[in-house]
Order: sequence, then structure tokens, then C-alpha cells
Amino acid sequence: MCVLPTMKMDPPLVPFAGTDPDGLDFDRYNPAFFRHFERRVGDLRDIGVEADIILFDPNDRGYRGFANMGRERDRAYLRYVVARLGAYRNVWWSLANEYNFNRAKTVDDWDDLLRFVRQIDPHERLLSIHNGNRMWEKGNIYDFSKPWISHQSIQHWDTTLTTEWLDKVGKPAVLDEISYEGNLGRRWGNITGQELVRRFWECATRGGYPGHGESYVNNGDRAWLSRGGTLYGESPSRIGFLRTIMESVTDKQTLRYLGRHQPATVSLDLPSRPHHVEVIDTWNMTITPISGVFEGSVRIGLPGRPYLALRITEQEN
Repeated sequence: MCVLPTMKMDPPLVPFAGTDPDGLDFDRYNPAFFRHFERRVGDLRDIGVEADIILFDPNDRGYRGFANMGRERDRAYLRYVVARLGAYRNVWWSLANEYNFNRAKTVDDWDDLLRFVRQIDPHERLLSIHNGNRMWEKGNIYDFSKPWISHQSIQHWDTTLTTEWLDKVGKPAVLDEISYEGNLGRRWGNITGQELVRRFWECATRGGYPGHGESYVNNGDRAWLSRGGTLYGESPSRIGFLRTIMESVTDKQTLRYLGRHQPATVSLDLPSRPHHVEVIDTWNMTITPISGVFEGSVRIGLPGRPYLALRITEQEN
């Protein structure tokens, strides 16, 4: 949820006083904008949605000058936004979207601003920063072990790396951009709903928190990804199905996701206690119990199609 508009946006209200785009006064704020923004944050709170508020965005690309306002103006802006919005219980802070696309700031600059947000926020809201480049690399995205960071905020297509990121840092991993279901002419914006659902399952069953996005551009309106509106994709209902499963998991259950593989049988090494096994079809959204009770080393028959998961439940005494 961005505070600052990007270059291609022409919003009716902007955060600063003055004339948009080339007459803005970075030393004065627009109360009407922030009243509107507060109402939207409150609307999200009322329906149980967290607002991950993005404080800086490089995609203005110099159009309004947000990327290079100077250290003191950056701090004054942050002080104002944190003071106005920090009291909402559903607020998170994302210091920047795709921070490394901003050529006016270094990692040291971002660290300085992250420390500043941590210092001025009396509520200690969740705080992170989101990478731009390296989405197609395995390299160092950001050093999330730094003490002012509450969680990892990662843009990367390979959600099987979730385990590695969790092991490396020991902080929750939010994979908030894992590509978009859609038909946009960019490689990050045209994967199928089935592929996005697969990435969700790979991430969630490893202990991460994946994010959804949609970028269809031929449905009579602008792409959903940064403007909202109607969702046309096949993934949202399947993601909702995954959510119900994750929210119902108990400490007596294990989920095993099989992904693209389509084995006719699978071997399990279970503890020496009785277990029940169910086959979850993650695309067709069905859950089918396998007859019998299993313990120890067993081999179980499967339907032999991809995108299945197993839910293994220890039998109650």
C-alpha cells in the first residue's frame, strides 16, 4: 500500500502540498490526502486485512522528485507518516519497494532510515524493506539479520528457497512478490494461475508467507496489480483453500507437498504410532482420505497427477 504515487499515476490527491507534479512543496503535507489514506487503512482493519505501508518507491523515476528529497526531508516525511498512521493496529512498515532501483540512495542510507523509523515508532510495528533486483538470482537480497528488521520481505520467483532463507536469518520470511498471474508482457507478470498456486504451496509448506498479485490486461480495465478492482484469475479461490488448510493445521499434523511431481506411490517414514493420511488436490480443492492406518515405513498409492499434497495426522489415543 504505497503512500507516494509512481510516475504513471495521476491521483486526485498526493501527500504533499502544492501543484502536482512539478510544484510540490516537500516541506508541507496535504492533510486531505492523509485523511483519505487513514480511512482506507481503517477500512482494511475493519475487514481483518493488514496494511503493509510502503513509504518510498523508486518508480517515480524522478518525475516528482520523491527519490532524492534529501536526508532531512526524508526524515521529516517519515516522522509525519509514522505519527499519523502508526496508531492503527493493522499497520506494517515497508521502508521501500524495490529499494535497490533507487540510484540516489545507498544501503547505508536505507539503514539510516530504517533505524530512524524504529526509533520514532512507539508502537514498534513490523518493519522491513523490499528488494527489486536479484529476483532471478539467489544472491544477497538484503541483510535481514540487522536488528531493526522484524521480518524478511522478499521478491523472488523460486519459493523453494524459503527454507534456506528461514535457516539463514531466523526471522519470518514474507515472499510478497513471487510473480503475478496474468498476461502482462513482462516475465514477472504472465505466469498461470496454476503456477502461482504451486509457488504458494511451496512457500507456505516450508513456513513462509507468500503474496498474491494479478496482472491481466485484456479485461476492459487496468491491471489489478497496483490499482485493485476485479480479480479475474484462477488462483484466488485456490489460495483461499490453502489458507483454510494452513489455519486448521494442528501440532499432530504434517503437510507434505509434492509439487509438479506425479508419483503413483509415495514412501513415508512415520513414527511408530498410528497415522491417518489424506490426499489434497491443491488445484481441484478436494481432500480425500486414504483408507487404513499407517505407522513406520509405508508405501501409499496416489492418483499419479501433479499438484497434490499429503496431510498426515497422528491418531488420537
